[in-house]
Amino acid sequence: MSVCSLYRQKTNNTVDCYTRGFFDLSSGTHGHAILTLQTIATQWLSSSRNMECAQMKKLAWRLRKNNEDSDIIQLADRPKQKPTDSICRVCSKSFSFLPGRKKTCKSCDHAVCSRCCVKKLVCVMAPDQCSILEKKRTFCSRCIHEVVQSDAVAIAREELVTMRHDSDPVEYSL
Repeated sequence: MSVCSLYRQKTNNTVDCYTRGFFDLSSGTHGHAILTLQTIATQWLSSSRNMECAQMKKLAWRLRKNNEDSDIIQLADRPKQKPTDSICRVCSKSFSFLPGRKKTCKSCDHAVCSRCCVKKLVCVMAPDQCSILEKKRTFCSRCIHEVVQSDAVAIAREELVTMRHDSDPVEYSL
């Protein structure tokens, strides 16, 4: 089995995916052919998760960026406060009658109702900095839309600059 996929960005919101595979089902037994077909089907179906993985990476980047920004603004000893918003950031409905429906977006820290939020699986670095944790986080639909529309090249460029700056003990000035 051999599969190759190529991706080409057509517009800001469109990426073409070209995939070609070669499979040899002639050798082996009937059981071997069935197992091979299952593997092929799994391979083809997994390509649809690439978009989900890209969005998860963008969400994780945004969480890191927002966390770094809030660390600069807040004092180190001061605990993070819960939002006191009385209306949903997305639909502007009040929480006065249904306080249990109030959720907090992990990206923007605004209050959102349960209808306007989405739970997404995000991989984050564990506190020991040696392993990765998968966590379900709540995001408002506005932040999800902003992340989906964000420029992946700009994010990758910023990550490379940050990684280079963090690993290099020499300070640069522009």
